[in-house]
Amino acid sequence: MHQCLSVTEIFTHICAILSTQGARGDLASLARTCRAFHGPATEALWERLDDIGPLFDPMEGDLYEFEEPRSHLLVLPRSTRWCNLWELTFNRPATATDLAKFKARASRVRYLSVQLKFDDSWWEILSKLQALATYTDYPFFSKLLELRIDEFATSQYDDIPLDLSRLGPFATASLHHLHFNFSFYDNHSVTFFTDFVRRFPSLLDLRVQIPLYEDVVFPRSFEDMVPNWDALQRVEIAVHYREQLQALSRLGHLERLQIGILFCEGIPDEDIARSGGFPKLRDLSVQAGAKFDLCIRFLSLLRDTPLCNLGVETSTISPDGLSQLFDTLTRHVNPRSLEILRVRDNRRRFEGLPPLVDDPYQLHSLQPFRNLRTLILQIPFVSTLLPILSLGQFAPSLTTLQLGYFGAVIPAYFEPKIHIQELAAICQTFPRLTELAIPVDASKPAEPSPTQAHAEQQTRLTKLSVSMSPIDCTSEVALFLSDAFPNLESLHASQLSCGPSRPRAFNWTDQAPEWHKAWQKVMHWLPVLKRARAQERSRAFSSAPP
Repeated sequence: MHQCLSVTEIFTHICAILSTQGARGDLASLARTCRAFHGPATEALWERLDDIGPLFDPMEGDLYEFEEPRSHLLVLPRSTRWCNLWELTFNRPATATDLAKFKARASRVRYLSVQLKFDDSWWEILSKLQALATYTDYPFFSKLLELRIDEFATSQYDDIPLDLSRLGPFATASLHHLHFNFSFYDNHSVTFFTDFVRRFPSLLDLRVQIPLYEDVVFPRSFEDMVPNWDALQRVEIAVHYREQLQALSRLGHLERLQIGILFCEGIPDEDIARSGGFPKLRDLSVQAGAKFDLCIRFLSLLRDTPLCNLGVETSTISPDGLSQLFDTLTRHVNPRSLEILRVRDNRRRFEGLPPLVDDPYQLHSLQPFRNLRTLILQIPFVSTLLPILSLGQFAPSLTTLQLGYFGAVIPAYFEPKIHIQELAAICQTFPRLTELAIPVDASKPAEPSPTQAHAEQQTRLTKLSVSMSPIDCTSEVALFLSDAFPNLESLHASQLSCGPSRPRAFNWTDQAPEWHKAWQKVMHWLPVLKRARAQERSRAFSSAPP
């Protein structure tokens, strides 16, 4: 008579037999039903996890969530893609076996996302992870390539500093990409950050959130903060000192740069003369606050740079300033490389602006950017037709054009003067245009003339977004647009409201139910008209003589 075995012993024997015979598929099926076992039974399964590890790749977060509190110590998903630190669970003291298992699993992680939270349980998890690292002489994430550290966004704890020194276990020499999306509340957190970055000798990508307060600054020397500063290929950082800007201008391998200019000093001519010119820079975004002149001076550091994507955001753009920006681009950027240009005026008040003139941009004497495909101008000066038509000399090959503010309340002084019938002139100025977003006046749409309709049929416009008064958003407007632009595939209408000088988001569902109904009519008319037009073409083709 055989000796009676417990459930744990039977389960252990089954695991041993299946693993030795190579029946990994059967063992995986058995592991999926492990929720029925508790306590020692799951401990037996843990003894075999290292043997059947590859079987659990598609089961992230499922096998490891047991009801028994002491069933497991810590788990990392085995996928080689993103690993969120919320998957970590600590429920009992660590043993040498646990540390070995954790090292094996953590060494497979390539991309790790850490979300800092102000919850006590989260800091307990982070403290235990730091405690585990103190007992070992090897890094947990030995093959980590990208680390993203995010701050939990909440207004309840805005002024509570975090103890960032607990992030030590995530330092590894193999890291290439560091994204530090954290609000620096004081210089103590900046000091930790500089010490933390020095642990990555192979860093190629450094992205840091711009500090919230002006008295929080980074060290004057970026070279001392980053060991391989000269090898960086992507940087997102704030600049407070002239020395920091000089260090950026010496980066010869930089391909993507997002910079926030926060200092009040000017950029002297000798710095512009010594600039390396960013020979490999392809993507540039400049945020200058109220210092538009510094933005222009920074663009003067370029030397026939092959920029492909450029974004400029300040709060002091004027018509003369925009003309100065275009002139700087023609002198310092390779005109054959620029494809996307974004200019935004993020001012909160619009009072005191100079009056509009007929042609504020003065583009007739500038060299055109013939490869420019996308132009986004979110500025309060584009409200008449003539300045828009003058842009055709600067960017004749545009396919996407966005003008004005969408979803914001602006003063009545900047109410658009572009009539909906004048959209045809814009499409004729940019013959390759396929997407257009613009505020218009649609108070009295009229039927297009035969000559105008024939010209509009030659356009390639397929996507149109118009911002207009809610009382003008009717089915007649949609009918006019469908007839005027037969190739239209997408029509979007949003409200343009003239009110206080401070822009704000507009919730039309709560504030204007009539606008909601009118907007639904516009979206409903377009597919109906397209089907009717297709049927007419089909009948005309069938009735045509052979």
